[in-house]
Order: sequence, then structure tokens, then C-alpha cells
Amino acid sequence: MKPTDYAAKKIAAIEKEKNKRGPKTPEGKARSRVNATRHGLAGRTVLLPTEDLHEYETFTSEFMASLDPHTPMERELARTISDGYWRLRRVRTTEDSLYAIGHDEPAGDFTAENETIHAACTQGRTFRDNDRAFVNLSIYESRIHRTIEKATKQLNELQAERKARQKAQLLQAIRLRDLNKSKNLPYDPQADHFVYSTDEIEREAHRRDRLQEALALEKRAGKVVSIHDAA
Repeated sequence: MKPTDYAAKKIAAIEKEKNKRGPKTPEGKARSRVNATRHGLAGRTVLLPTEDLHEYETFTSEFMASLDPHTPMERELARTISDGYWRLRRVRTTEDSLYAIGHDEPAGDFTAENETIHAACTQGRTFRDNDRAFVNLSIYESRIHRTIEKATKQLNELQAERKARQKAQLLQAIRLRDLNKSKNLPYDPQADHFVYSTDEIEREAHRRDRLQEALALEKRAGKVVSIHDAA
């Protein structure tokens, strides 16, 4: 295969992928240009005009659901993480495009024994001739990774604190429920400013009672029981 033919195939593949993701009609392209501004903040554009809004929203909604944020701050951090991974995808696409373009430029203008050798040498020449571009991509990628790592650490800490508070409050509600129960009195968690409903407290109390029975059974059977198993 001639170098020019190989270059044409690589560039056609890039264009096909871009066209598959991006808007196709003039109206769609116009909306996409607006979306780039709509999703920008402080000079950062999350969605570029060539990127598909539906794909971005699907990616974001699935990612946000997997992080399970429950508060405004958690949602902000989850959004930062999600957008960071979206940008990482763009970095990888840009890097692939640089190498593909190299096949249609002087870097790919030579004859090799076979396609594999030609591709490897072209990539080397492309990197050599565009080393600054690749360095900038690497710096950009590193910054995104640091942002993701920082936001992930903060999100994990916030969620751990929230869950610990909820667990402590639920235990308090169960204790007060047990106190009223011992006095044959009904218990209203809202009277003690708990956000849990009576049904939620009853279900958790029942779960804890069954867990205690299971642990007692294991202990009688001679099994080793951890103190954390009672939680």
C-alpha cells in the first residue's frame, strides 16, 4: 500500500468517527455552537462545537449516577470528576488525530517495506516534528488528572462524613424508639427533628435485631465474630 493511500484511510477513519458523533444538519451544528458557550465557565469549554450534546449528557448522567451524590456540594464535585473524564477522552482523540494527520504530511511521505513499519516510522516522525504539541497535551492531561484526583478525594470524604452522620442519627432514633417502646408509648421521629420516617426506623431496627440474632448464632457455633459485624 502506498503511503498516500494509507494516510487517506487513516484520515477517513478519523472523519467518519467525528461525523458519527457530531451534528450533521446546519441546525444541529448551530445548536452545537451555542452549546459550547452554554457549557463554558471561566474560559473553560466543556462541550466543543464538534462534540455531540446528547452523547455528553448521556456520559454525564451515567457518570453522575455511579458517583451517587446526595448534596449540592457532592453534585458539584461529581460534575467536576465527570467533566474531567470527558476532557481526558478529548485529549486521547486529539493525540490520535495528530498521529493520523502525520500520515498525510511530510512525516508519512516515504516508502516502507510494509504498512506496519510505515505506521511506526510515521508516528516517530510525527512525534519528533510536533514534540511541543505532544508535550502540551501531556501537561493538559496531567492537570486534568490532578483535578479529578482532588475532586474524588473531597467527594469521598464528604460522602463518608455524611454516611457517618446518618448512621449515628439513625442509631439515636432507634434508641429513642426503643425507650418509648419500653414505656408502651408511640414514637414520632419528627418530634426529635429526625429526617427519618417511622417506617425507615422500624426497618433498620428490625435489620439490627436480626443481625444480632445471626451474630449470636455464629458465636454459639464457635465462629469468630468481628465487632464491625454488629453495625
